Amino acid sequence: MARPTEYGLDSFPLQTNFNDDTDLFIAEMGTDGFAFLIAVWQIIYSNDGYFVFYNKNLIEKIKKRTGIEDKKIKELVKKSLDYWIFDVDTFNDSNILTSKQIQKTYFVEAEKTKKSIKYRPRFILVYISVSKDRKVSFWGDEPR
Repeated sequence: MARPTEYGLDSFPLQTNFNDDTDLFIAEMGTDGFAFLIAVWQIIYSNDGYFVFYNKNLIEKIKKRTGIEDKKIKELVKKSLDYWIFDVDTFNDSNILTSKQIQKTYFVEAEKTKKSIKYRPRFILVYISVSKDRKVSFWGDEPR
């Protein structure tokens, strides 16, 4: 029996310089803000690859990785949305955390390493161009 296809990434590139919004978020929220971002990025890239549902399970995963308490995690989510680190419209529409940069990174890295790329068109914020030798499949949602 074949192993199920994994859609997440084993690793992701971390920029050495953040954009201004991310720098300001980290300056305001301190080490908790930095730890929160790294934890969320790890969870996103290792699972579905370019988004994560914001729910109790996510809060527990972040708490386990960082030691940050639930109330502070909720504050960090709100503040990260205020700084547009995650796409506010997508969060409000679908209760997920994602961004154009997360999606660009995922699809570039997935193109290099994955035989198949699976995605939900409803959550896509960027144009996707996949080479001919990569199989692309949709996750329940029809393309826009």
